[in-house]
Amino acid sequence: MGWADFLQWIKTERPQVASILEHAHKADLQESTVTLSFSESGKVYREMLSEPDRKLQTENLLKAFFKKPLLLMLDESAASAAGHDPLAAKTEKKKQLQQEALQSDIVKEAADILGARIHDVRTLEE
Repeated sequence: MGWADFLQWIKTERPQVASILEHAHKADLQESTVTLSFSESGKVYREMLSEPDRKLQTENLLKAFFKKPLLLMLDESAASAAGHDPLAAKTEKKKQLQQEALQSDIVKEAADILGARIHDVRTLEE
């Protein structure tokens, strides 16, 4: 049983997770870990897998298939080599969403109707 077998199994068990895992360009299966590497074009899938809930779900699926606990590791080298900083990217994304909200015609119209003034923009993550 190897990584290819796991991918085949996961496609039937959890197709959504399989669609993310398929984008790993390298999977290194060791005794107690699985290390996945993603290319620069696949960094969004790496970020998806780094979310705590999705990572735990994937580790549980690995355990179910391989019959032993495996720690999911995500190779940072591709992201680091491209100068990718997850915290900076998240902060930039938040700023971008706030700007989009402030410039939205719908938000401006709602503020006018309510006679309101926008003083704070929060994202759903807060």
